[in-house]
Amino acid sequence: MSRRFAGAGQGRRGGRGDGFVAVSVEAAFIALAGPRATFVDYDAHALSGGAIGGTAPLTYAWTVVSKPVGSTVTFDDDTDPTSDVTLEGDNGEYVLRLTVTDDDSVVRSDVTTLTLNAPLAADAGADDTIVIDVATPLAGSATGGTEPYTHAWTVVSSPALSTVVFEDNTDPTSHVTLDTVGEYVLRLTVTDDATTVDADDVTLTVDP
Repeated sequence: MSRRFAGAGQGRRGGRGDGFVAVSVEAAFIALAGPRATFVDYDAHALSGGAIGGTAPLTYAWTVVSKPVGSTVTFDDDTDPTSDVTLEGDNGEYVLRLTVTDDDSVVRSDVTTLTLNAPLAADAGADDTIVIDVATPLAGSATGGTEPYTHAWTVVSSPALSTVVFEDNTDPTSHVTLDTVGEYVLRLTVTDDATTVDADDVTLTVDP
């Protein structure tokens, strides 16, 4: 974009003369990925991308530059500069890039860093009904906090005279064998590397 500004010109002998001075001003085209942000949960959060200048219409594309190993980044719409994004997996930094292309095929990009700092949460799995005297895999897990985790299964309650046998009570997906009909409540306790502790219970029912 250029603009012409009116001004007074200097004459050849030092006198002042009337005229226009043409000044070309190019509008800056800048991609804006938005400010850094910290999330403490795995919910969807709106991004704050956009652009300044360029020749409309503009097209946008979000991509992932880096993230913790094994983690996932889900955009509700990766062509929307203010799309919702969901971070799932390990705590740490997730670097996202917003690339903007204008109608003249000029391309600009910018990056933003999102930090996931979710608290430790133990998950003992869903309540279930299992078969008596059959080794059954548990479905324990943990998210958030600071890895590595340590796990411990314990028995909160069980039928009278029953026995609960874990193949490995330090394994969140250990097999467990229950030998009496009734309801069993098992607890998974998780401790992270910062010695933060969280626990969750699961109820297993053995039918007659």
